[in-house]
Amino acid sequence: MAEQEEYKEKFAPIYHSNEQVHRYDALIAAEDWEGNILECLRRVVQIPESAVVVDMGAGTGRLSVLLHPICSQLYLYDIAEEMLQVAERKLAAGKGNAPYEAHVADNRTIPRPDSSADLVIEGWSFGHMGVEDALQAVREMERVSRGHCVILETKTTASRVPLPPSPTLAKLYDRLEGEMGYASCDIRTDYRFKSRQEAEQLVSFFFGAEMAKQALDILRPDFVLPECTGVWWKKVG
Repeated sequence: MAEQEEYKEKFAPIYHSNEQVHRYDALIAAEDWEGNILECLRRVVQIPESAVVVDMGAGTGRLSVLLHPICSQLYLYDIAEEMLQVAERKLAAGKGNAPYEAHVADNRTIPRPDSSADLVIEGWSFGHMGVEDALQAVREMERVSRGHCVILETKTTASRVPLPPSPTLAKLYDRLEGEMGYASCDIRTDYRFKSRQEAEQLVSFFFGAEMAKQALDILRPDFVLPECTGVWWKKVG
């Protein structure tokens, strides 16, 4: 599959390298500077203080760090151990007190019992999978959940218009909203960088030189770069 080849050639060297993972984490640290992700989650799903949360494709903890202070137990899963190590360090230094565990696992086979989590969430990892593999992972989310499933995926970077960035993701999004029965909305998750130089370096590092050029053309004077993210949710329990 094209997505698997892209992952091996472009993203695996980042996600499985201790040095590169820290550069990636610096990029996502600039993302969603206005705090729209957590605001949206609180609007579309109920997250009680007793909630058990499973974060699939957790990466360096972008979503886990947000949810850790407001849940009772947190489980992180990702295929890259190097990413999870960064996530664990961030959780240990963060504001949450809930116990957490991080385990290496594929999105399609999460080692959790059926109906064992109040919220199962995934962010920005389905783009590395083909449509059928991603839908298999969605079914795995639903197997583990006894409450809500929430999916966050990209709807373009360096653009104010929320559109699927690839035909594969367009098909996935259509099937989520059609046969899988997920509700959806779009939010802005703009980046705010420290400087124009930082924006160019980090965007080029992860998205490539062509995207970096596009980003610099649209970058605001306060170094804010627009990004749109799609949010899909469904109650399964």
